[in-house]
Amino acid sequence: MDSTLAKGLKILEVLADSDRPQGVTALAQRLGLPKSNIHRTLSTLVEIGYATRHEDLHRYSATLKTWEVGANIISRNFLRRASLPFLRVLHQMSQETVYLAVLDGTDVLYLEKLDALYPMVKSARIGQRMPSIFPASGLALLAHMPDAENRVRRCAEATSDIRQSDPDAILSTLAQVRSQGYARTTSGWNQGTLSIAVPILRPDTDTMGAIGIAGAAERLTEELVSEWIPTLRNSAMQISELVGNEGDAF
Repeated sequence: MDSTLAKGLKILEVLADSDRPQGVTALAQRLGLPKSNIHRTLSTLVEIGYATRHEDLHRYSATLKTWEVGANIISRNFLRRASLPFLRVLHQMSQETVYLAVLDGTDVLYLEKLDALYPMVKSARIGQRMPSIFPASGLALLAHMPDAENRVRRCAEATSDIRQSDPDAILSTLAQVRSQGYARTTSGWNQGTLSIAVPILRPDTDTMGAIGIAGAAERLTEELVSEWIPTLRNSAMQISELVGNEGDAF
């Protein structure tokens, strides 16, 4: 592994994920690297246009060049392109937040999201990742993976979250998800949110993604949820047929 490249990417990830500019000392403490290495790498990132230095603050932030690279990649993602028309229909039907997610290691990664017309609760943002064992999207994705048990146990071991992370209980939930064809959580990741998700399956029953609907738990009645689930499942099947053998989600 090229350690210089790895350090640069780690610093760039922190800058991209930060709400405010970061200083050399803070970055060194967070990444466990010498300040000299941080400063040298930041200077390179500034020189090639991926970071900018705020002279008045002596801190750094990521530039839009990082977004540009990501936008070019996601624009070519066939799963996202195939899913978008169905997400729009689901959004119009429910008027709630709808999303497309994929599994990346033990995390859920959100590729697309259309916000609720009247949002009341916090929801995942495009590009956000979270431990797959908590949200409905993660459970829908894990349920049909051949190595689901391994992923669940690794995810549970890695998380420090106080929510339910008992691997055996989660594996029992996955069996229920497989049986009923959808996952459902209340406050699975964001408090006060009810979310339902269905897997987009490959012909061999492996999962390539998941689509779902999320909204305020008090607003999403049992009648609405029961009405939306068949539409979600039908949409997922049609997306699967469109994608066919076009390749992986990434």
